[in-house]
Amino acid sequence: METDNIKILLDKYWAGESSMEEERSLKEYFSNDQVDPAFEAIRPLFAFYKQQGEITMASEINHKPRVEPVARIHNLRWLINVAATVLVFIALFFANRYQDERATETYIFTDTYDDPKVAYQEVKEALLFVSAKMNKGLSKADQSLDKMEPLDNILN
Repeated sequence: METDNIKILLDKYWAGESSMEEERSLKEYFSNDQVDPAFEAIRPLFAFYKQQGEITMASEINHKPRVEPVARIHNLRWLINVAATVLVFIALFFANRYQDERATETYIFTDTYDDPKVAYQEVKEALLFVSAKMNKGLSKADQSLDKMEPLDNILN
């Protein structure tokens, strides 16, 4: 009968539903020398609880805990943020000023070809090259669309 009662108390204990009195009776049972062999594996756990409960402090703690200066750190972070913002604005000011100086410079445009017919021929070749590449890309796109047509028929 006692084994069944201990089993019920242990089930409540593992589920976290045992009362303090039930836990005391478990501690008493496991501190006894007559523990059922079925519960022998649990005995060291309750022995550990008993041992830890008997530990007391050897002396009082006499020093005060160290308090961190939170306000100083917070003020320092705020100051760093302000300094970073000012540096960004200064950098933007000088970058904009440099761009304005470059914009006011005048550029002299010169022709690279002396003969307009040669220039026309070069432009024509460049446009034909671009056109060929575009046509090649369009043909690949048409082939991909042709492959997708049966799927489109199924969906519609």
